[in-house]
Amino acid sequence: MATVLVVDDSAESRLLVRVLLESEGHAVAEAVDGVAALTEVRASQPDLVVADLSLPELSGAELIRRLRADPSTRSVKVALYTATEVNAAIRDFMDTYGVECVISKPAEPQALLQTVRDALGSCPT
Repeated sequence: MATVLVVDDSAESRLLVRVLLESEGHAVAEAVDGVAALTEVRASQPDLVVADLSLPELSGAELIRRLRADPSTRSVKVALYTATEVNAAIRDFMDTYGVECVISKPAEPQALLQTVRDALGSCPT
């Protein structure tokens, strides 16, 4: 299965996503902020990063900008995991930075899993 990095400052949110993804056989790593996430992505090259927009130290949006600016992380797939309403500005950001999808908080377990499956698409397993 895939390797997924879950980036969220909420321990409860990370735990929920971890348990669901591990139940599907995915390997899951966690980061509590954007700085830690950058380090983890560079070290492990996950198949998918599930990132909250509101993060301490480095926002989710800035994390994604930096991932896309770095040739070594540019191709990592990203899904937003956010309670923020998806509006035109967020859709424009997603298009500009190649964000795969949005997982809205709170997410129903099956909806979250299906969105991750869709985001992973053709990732090697």
